Amino acid sequence: IAVLHGDETTSPQQGRYVIYLFDPIAQSLYLTLNQGAKEATETAAETDATPAEILRSRAAAMASEITTERFTTDRVEFGPTGRKAELYGAGTICYAEYSLAEFPDADTIATDLDHLLDIYEETITTPIDDVTDDDPSLESTDPSVWIEKTRQEGRPYKQSGPLALGKALISPSRDKGGRKLYE
Repeated sequence: IAVLHGDETTSPQQGRYVIYLFDPIAQSLYLTLNQGAKEATETAAETDATPAEILRSRAAAMASEITTERFTTDRVEFGPTGRKAELYGAGTICYAEYSLAEFPDADTIATDLDHLLDIYEETITTPIDDVTDDDPSLESTDPSVWIEKTRQEGRPYKQSGPLALGKALISPSRDKGGRKLYE
């Protein structure tokens, strides 16, 4: 079950949203503020970072902007159930965990959802790229020579954010034939 704000996203594949996730291994339900993996996956195809690394970095940056005692901003990993579970875990900004063995009452669930929706409303006023612009783990180490293709059309990751033109050196990891360039 997901809650999407129309000003932020129309799909859980991109932007931020509130979603309930169930982990069958942990037998827990999670109420999360999460982010879609589509842009991170596209950015990862152009860099050495994995989609999960990009999502984790963004989640940590956004979590640092949130003040809450009700929700956990630590990293969460869902059971070993595949790539989708990995990306949901990496994209989680903050969450509440409800063990099925000690499931809370309906009032607690409703109060938590209301509180997380308030946080969600506050976070969507800041674009994801603006939050991660100051992330030192995504910045380069002041190179003395820097050459980069300048084509930006159709490449939103090169227009703003940590991978914008002039902020990061991007090199494809595969050639046009799909062969790995650096191995």
